[in-house]
Amino acid sequence: MVRLEQITRIIGSTVLCLFIASILLVAVLRFGFETGHQWLFDFQKYNFAVLLPIAVLLAYLNNSHVRAGIAEHEKGRIFLLFEQALLVLVPCVLVLLSVLPVLLFSWSRLESSGAAEGMPGYFLAKSMLGVCLVILVFVALYRSLKLHKTDQ
Repeated sequence: MVRLEQITRIIGSTVLCLFIASILLVAVLRFGFETGHQWLFDFQKYNFAVLLPIAVLLAYLNNSHVRAGIAEHEKGRIFLLFEQALLVLVPCVLVLLSVLPVLLFSWSRLESSGAAEGMPGYFLAKSMLGVCLVILVFVALYRSLKLHKTDQ
């Protein structure tokens, strides 16, 4: 679990730095030189598509996400198990099932940017949501089983 946390933190930090650098570059090109490039806007869009799912995964891995108050109840372990199993797994699986046809279609076309001078590989950026959701489901299952095992 620690290794997954470290890998996610490194990827997230790298993508965040690239995202900030691309925002600054767009601002300098647009306002300093009155020009812009479609590939740079696509780069920002791809970075954001990678950054958001990784941030959600990292928040869950670090246990720094917002919790409902039911976990603080006197029977907190039961409610924590309920939270792991139902409030994390079910939405993740539902979102994954709804996103899967879009991802498969995107991969079948090897979707790229809609603009003429845009970047290729948009299907890879879209896939990050699915990858992070699958990892999130496995982490939630692991935590649920770990909590259930310590209750017995």
